[in-house]
Amino acid sequence: MSVFLSIWLFALGALATVRAQNNALSFNFDQSSEAMSHFSNRERTRFPMFAEGSIYHVIVVDQSGHGHFRKLQHAIDSVPRDNHKWIKIQVRAGIYSEKVEIPIDKPYISLVGDGRHNTVIQWSDGGGSATPDYATFSVSADNFVARRITFKNIFYPPTISQAPAVSLYGDKVAFYDCGFIGVQDTLTDLLGRHLFEGCYIEGYIDFIWGYGQSVYHGCTINVTSGPYNDRIYGAGYITAQGRENIEDSNGFVFKYCTVVGTAFAYLGRPYQRYSRVVFYKSYLSDIIVPSGWNPGFVAGHGGSVAHAEVDCVGPGSDTSQRVKWGRNLKPNELNLLLNTNTFINQDNWVENQPLPTRRMAPKLLTLRTSTTTKKIRRQRQRIPSSRSFPYAHPGKG
Repeated sequence: MSVFLSIWLFALGALATVRAQNNALSFNFDQSSEAMSHFSNRERTRFPMFAEGSIYHVIVVDQSGHGHFRKLQHAIDSVPRDNHKWIKIQVRAGIYSEKVEIPIDKPYISLVGDGRHNTVIQWSDGGGSATPDYATFSVSADNFVARRITFKNIFYPPTISQAPAVSLYGDKVAFYDCGFIGVQDTLTDLLGRHLFEGCYIEGYIDFIWGYGQSVYHGCTINVTSGPYNDRIYGAGYITAQGRENIEDSNGFVFKYCTVVGTAFAYLGRPYQRYSRVVFYKSYLSDIIVPSGWNPGFVAGHGGSVAHAEVDCVGPGSDTSQRVKWGRNLKPNELNLLLNTNTFINQDNWVENQPLPTRRMAPKLLTLRTSTTTKKIRRQRQRIPSSRSFPYAHPGKG
């Protein structure tokens, strides 16, 4: 009996230790967030603090009042500054009409909706040259992931104007099964390493543009002029990538994507002299104009642009009438771009994101800062803290 009693007492002691640790973590989080202090113990029981493996805290946003917050921005504001543990914000079904920003000092946020057709974040803003400032949803923090949410900009002036649904400044950012809806500059993929998996992206003019280092995997790209007459504006532009220097590591890679729409479009036009875009094993419908690419903002410097189509299919994949300018990617450069691990995932940040079937790898907490991360941080220093982007995006249709 003494042996069983010892085991029983040991188990009770271990349970008490775990509870004490959980209570300590909960207390620390609450102390750092004034907003969370308003919830009763009963409410805290309804919304568990610890769940899903690598998630250390769960916040619920519900417009009906059955959550911690009614507004998404209020939930983000409650996250401690310089947080270093994954916090899940569950956004229940509804149309959230608000402009949302995740500032640079709020990393490790996982945003999860109830389906991209059910959870929608939308706002109406746009107009001038400071394109990123108009975004419905902007991410300046590193280590962010979103799932099953649609981001939409519903700014529709008399003439087409810059109106991004999302602007991205952060590094190690991923979107899974999300929607991005706008007309011009829909997805402002500005800076950092990003992954888009199974997403829906809709727009007309330069609607995937920026200086990002990004992989778009299995995404649907829908070219539509929205409320505007495409017969007046002519063919649209899917991409406008802004690689400025031959030494820069950024570029856009589209793998196993589907390009459809109701308006004709170019695959892209280079935004900077060393623009780099690859479409790989993707379906291109008949909306793609025969020439494929437009010289855009670097007319006369096409020889340094690297735009490639590899093993694509569909009526728009015929390359016999494609433009002759632009350089061919060397095999080693193409292989680097097509391998997600060598292009954006050098330090395994994708695997370290919180997923219901995975646990965060311990090495995430001790991982040395990669060379790529250091380069991105140096690039970020060129962006003013006011968030007005130094390179005015012409973006004229």
